[in-house]
Amino acid sequence: MGARPLEMIQRYLEEQNIQEKTLIELTHLEIELDVMLRQTRFRKTQLMIEAIKAHHEEEKRLREEKTLMEVEMVAMMSENHALRLELEPNNARAPPLQETLLNLF
Repeated sequence: MGARPLEMIQRYLEEQNIQEKTLIELTHLEIELDVMLRQTRFRKTQLMIEAIKAHHEEEKRLREEKTLMEVEMVAMMSENHALRLELEPNNARAPPLQETLLNLF
């Protein structure tokens, strides 16, 4: 794909018969090429900005999704803890230290 613009410029210069151009004509040609180069750079910059915006939006969406999943995990852990308490007999001995620590989270 990189060779295509180069080929286009070469064809354009060949069509212009550059060897027979005067200084003024070459100056005008240089200005035309400069304008085309600026337009190309401008379009490239636009595409890069669009890509960066899309990346930031995706990153924001993923952060929001992660936060939602963390909230859901906490809720599930709380439900699990409540279920454990309901299933324990009233006269059960105190749970081991590991289980107590797990219940904190």
